[in-house]
Amino acid sequence: MGCCSTATAITEATNASDEPYGTSRLAAHLRHRRDVPPVEAVRHLTRDVTNHQGGDVRDDATVVCLDWH
Repeated sequence: MGCCSTATAITEATNASDEPYGTSRLAAHLRHRRDVPPVEAVRHLTRDVTNHQGGDVRDDATVVCLDWH
């Protein structure tokens, strides 16, 4: 994956303890999946954020991941 951009709704998504998903968790998540195709990276990230929140995404969560050859 070459480039990824997210809306603040991703990093600001909070769990039941009011802890945000955060930029550190986002960066670690993307590093761990740097070798997957962009469409899979988006799926994994949105699933992880949804799980973090304990259900549906509550805000305008936009994720764009690109790759080039």
